[in-house]
Amino acid sequence: MTQLYERSDELRRQADLAQEEFIKTKMLADEEHRKHIDHIRQVHDFDKIIQGIRLKEFRVEGTGQGVSVKRQAEMIFERFKRGEKLSTEDLMTLQKSGYL
Repeated sequence: MTQLYERSDELRRQADLAQEEFIKTKMLADEEHRKHIDHIRQVHDFDKIIQGIRLKEFRVEGTGQGVSVKRQAEMIFERFKRGEKLSTEDLMTLQKSGYL
């Protein structure tokens, strides 16, 4: 009976050591996972920034004969003062240029 108690105590110590090692490993894995998620979020943020830059360049290039954004906003504001209807994109251009 004493041998069984000693054997169970030894098995319990081994199990406790294994549990400690498991917890340490899990904590390290959780930390690495958190870092991975942060990196993914950074990549998404950079993608959004790049997309915004591309969209802004496309809008500036697509406005015609090289008309600057400021000049385009001035023309839109003149249309607004005349009472013409403006599109959502027109309003966004005014907002970006500082007219609104």
